[in-house]
Amino acid sequence: MSVACLRAYKPFFEGLGTLLSGPPALYHAHFDPHPPPAALTDSSSLATETITLYFPPSYSSEDQKEVETNVQKLIDVIAKHADGYKASVGGWVEEELPLPGESEKAKAYVGLIAWVSVEAHLRFRETQVFKDNIHFLRGAKDLKTVRMVHVSFKEVKSGSGGASW
Repeated sequence: MSVACLRAYKPFFEGLGTLLSGPPALYHAHFDPHPPPAALTDSSSLATETITLYFPPSYSSEDQKEVETNVQKLIDVIAKHADGYKASVGGWVEEELPLPGESEKAKAYVGLIAWVSVEAHLRFRETQVFKDNIHFLRGAKDLKTVRMVHVSFKEVKSGSGGASW
């Protein structure tokens, strides 16, 4: 990370550092839609599923488009059938990320899916609709691994300049 970037993020890091047990791993994702829907940070979205799909660093733009198309197909199914679904956004990460548990790097796609609760997401995972459509993610060409966690996002705006984090 550049010195200028570190200076720009300094106030953010100072506050964030009090919450973490180790150094943060920052990267930039090109989310679509941009800006992300407010439902990802409002108080009615208590759980945001954060899913990261890892691919070879040389993953072609054609393969990336196929992933985007298939993610949208899955999101369309979720929006139609899942009780508790609020909104979603996804995009490719600018930097190569470490492949979890490996020494190699990977191209990554990050998806955020806002739910009213973790329980709502887990209930949907038990449905036949989920089981019939999860292949849109798990069947992606050359998929190395998937990592998923639930978080509760909060929008924080700086006091000067109105930048949001």
